This record gives sequence, C-alpha cells and structure tokens, in this order.
Amino acid sequence: MYQCNLTSLGTTSLFPKVKNFLLETVKSIALLLFVFCYTNSATAQSTFYVSSNTQPSIGVFTTNMDGSITNTTFPSIASDADGIFYDELTDQLYQLNRENGTVSLYQNIQASLATGNSPSLLSMSAAEFSNGREIAVSRNRLVVAQDANEANGNQNRLIVFDISNGGFQLMNRYDVDFNLWGIHADGETLYAVEDNSNRVAVFENFFLLPYGKITPTQLISVDGLVRTHGLTYAPEQDLMILTDVGAASSPDDGAVFVINNFKAAAMDGNINITYRDTQLAQRFVKVR
Repeated sequence: MYQCNLTSLGTTSLFPKVKNFLLETVKSIALLLFVFCYTNSATAQSTFYVSSNTQPSIGVFTTNMDGSITNTTFPSIASDADGIFYDELTDQLYQLNRENGTVSLYQNIQASLATGNSPSLLSMSAAEFSNGREIAVSRNRLVVAQDANEANGNQNRLIVFDISNGGFQLMNRYDVDFNLWGIHADGETLYAVEDNSNRVAVFENFFLLPYGKITPTQLISVDGLVRTHGLTYAPEQDLMILTDVGAASSPDDGAVFVINNFKAAAMDGNINITYRDTQLAQRFVKVR
C-alpha cells in the first residue's frame, strides 16, 4: 500500500477550531490528500494519522481510489495531543503530548493494526517544552514547536531532539520572536508558520545554527490568507500546503491553500493569489 507523504498532519494542525474527530472534517482532509496522492500513484491508497486534543486516541484513516474512507483508532497515552508523524521505513509513530511536554514514540504501527492489535509505546522524551504544537522530522532529528504562553515564560521556541535508535536526546533549543504553530522539515531547511499572520518563515541550514535566538532566512507573505496554522511541503512537486483558520470570531471561514511552484512563487517574499474559492474541495490556488 502506498503511504502518502502527508502523515504529519492532524486535525488539530489543519483545523484548530475543531476540538474532536469530526467525520466531515476528516472527509475534507481525505479529499485533499486523495487529490494530492493521486498525482503520485494512479493506484494509490493513502493513509494518514490524526491526533486528538480531547481524548486518548490516535486516528488512522485510509482513503481509497473509489473515494471511500476506512478508519480505526488505537490508544494514546495523551488526552491532549497535537503534532504527529509516521515513519514508514521504521513503522513507528511520534506524537506530541501537550499534557506533560513530551514526545511519545509508538512502534509496529501497521504491523500491529494488521493483526488487530494496538501499537505499543516504545519510548518517551524528557519534558523539554510547554504548550507544544507541531513536530517535524528530518532524518534522525525531530523538532518541536513551542508556542508562547504564561507557563513557558511567553517564549516561542524550537526544540531539537536526536531520535536515533528509538530514543530521544536533546540537541538544541532555538528561540524565535514570533508565535509558532505548524512546522515542516525538508532536509536542512525548516518551514515554520508565523501564527496570527499570513506569513511562513524559512530557516535554511536550520540544524547547523548555533544555540540561542535565531531569525528566519526569509519571511513569505501569502496574499488572501488570514491566519495560517498548518503546513506541509512536498519537495518533489515543489508543493506547499497551508491551512488558514481565518478570523477568530468566525467558526466557518477556514481554508486550505495549495501552492504549486512554491519556491519560484515565494522568491520575492510575497505570493499573490489569483484564485480562491469558498469550498474546501476547490481551495487550490494559483499564483501569478
């Protein structure tokens, strides 16, 4: 079965106004993933994993070529979780636990589910953050985005772990001067959402930066986007996917932006949108 390269997205990252597993929300995500994955494999199935910030469960959703969705869940030790990442090569899954400021590692995900069993917890990081949001993985390195609040001294921070051999070793801490939410690692580059804005920060050679406060290599504004939260980047297609939660006062103005030729479009620091529909299934935007 083909695994779509979007397994780090969960409903808490894509649709933060939704507090639980809602089938219509998941169907919308599945439609987006289905269209993206179709460009990769004409006979593909895609599987993605979903965190919950209200219940100790991890959702496993598979979208099929006929448009149907199959799903199951398995227990999580976290009742309030957020970022999630599945490693197809090792059949392991990482999940950010907001309750105790750790990252959990579960093993034998697909192997266990295929036999009707629940994956088991393999290891857990030390409590190195508070108010964590998203995680990103590149090779043997895992990054946590900490969003500022009173509990962490109002400090926005990126925490890096070495995740070799199924463990967690703290590598570095980087402070930034903007609110964090979604992050995505592509090789040595880290993409980070600037919360409460329409901007994406780019940190080139991120893992080589010295300890302490860092500034982005580039800040990119996206025309028409109100408040971005989730993001993922597909380097093979140069495709950036961003979610927009819209105004805090509105429960139904969210959007998904799919930007082709992202690096070229973002070269001058601003992406101009020429098309934006109100239906999630049609929120595929073009740039001029």
